[in-house]
Amino acid sequence: MTVAVLEGIAGFVPPRTVANDDLPVAWGVDDAWVRRRSGIGERRWAAPGVATGELALEAARKALAVTGRPLVDAVVATSTPSRPMPAMAPRPATGLGLGGAAAWDVSAACSGFVYRSR
Repeated sequence: MTVAVLEGIAGFVPPRTVANDDLPVAWGVDDAWVRRRSGIGERRWAAPGVATGELALEAARKALAVTGRPLVDAVVATSTPSRPMPAMAPRPATGLGLGGAAAWDVSAACSGFVYRSR
């Protein structure tokens, strides 16, 4: 029997915070309008040229720091890549020196959703 153990999880968001009031006036929205419809008060924007693979690499570094660098067998990335091919998961795997780990992207819309077959 094979056992999988999730030893650590972490996230990373870009440092730039953009509040609703900072959105372009041309969009014709204000803080109250956005909050009523989405509940969102601010969002994080990556700098130009920063890809999701780079954000994933930072999150992976944090996760490994929390766990004390355990044996890593697999790296799974989001379904919102900067490009469809090649997959984004190999970027953090390579950046962390995990050449022997499997690496693949989840392509099921939002990987935060729960999917169930009927």
